[in-house]
Amino acid sequence: MNHVTGKLARRRRGCDIGVSAPIIMESQVYVLHRKGTRQVDRYGADLAVTVYVPAEEFMKTALFQIKRSQELMLDIEKRQLKDAHLHSRIAERSFVLAVDEVRATFRITPVADVLRQFGEASTRRLRAEGWLSLAEFIWKWLACELGPHSQPDDPQSVEALLRAFVVENDEDLPIWDEYPEDVLPSRTWLDLRFVPREGPA
Repeated sequence: MNHVTGKLARRRRGCDIGVSAPIIMESQVYVLHRKGTRQVDRYGADLAVTVYVPAEEFMKTALFQIKRSQELMLDIEKRQLKDAHLHSRIAERSFVLAVDEVRATFRITPVADVLRQFGEASTRRLRAEGWLSLAEFIWKWLACELGPHSQPDDPQSVEALLRAFVVENDEDLPIWDEYPEDVLPSRTWLDLRFVPREGPA
């Protein structure tokens, strides 16, 4: 989280959230599930992460398909990647996160970049050596070099879609009409809110 809070305190041309006062982070983890009788086991991502600074109306979400790797080599199914590309607003925010069990490191790259390597194959073994490290990804993502930001008041935002699938949510929130009925956008959602710190700085 030091990378996140440090980056939020900096000005970035073209994607400035303007934080100049002390802030604290509030986090909430949600389990997402289709409501009603239809049950599904297809997910566009394993984890969605949202960073939201309400005072500055800054909001960004990334969706990750998490894969295990050995020496930065990993096997990926094309079908899983295509589930992340069923809607453009999901696709442009979707990434593959490789968790290496040997090197104890992380590597991240856009799902779109991986899909371009498949051709007609249904599975591929890929090397994540050239993918972004976790620190590089956080830096570029918060600097708006990767993935678009959202408008907090947009009822058609990705965040609004995620909220509609929260198990604990009793509201009957709308789901995008064009979103497929048999795929959830993510298994879980980590919502990080950065709010002003009360009391002495």
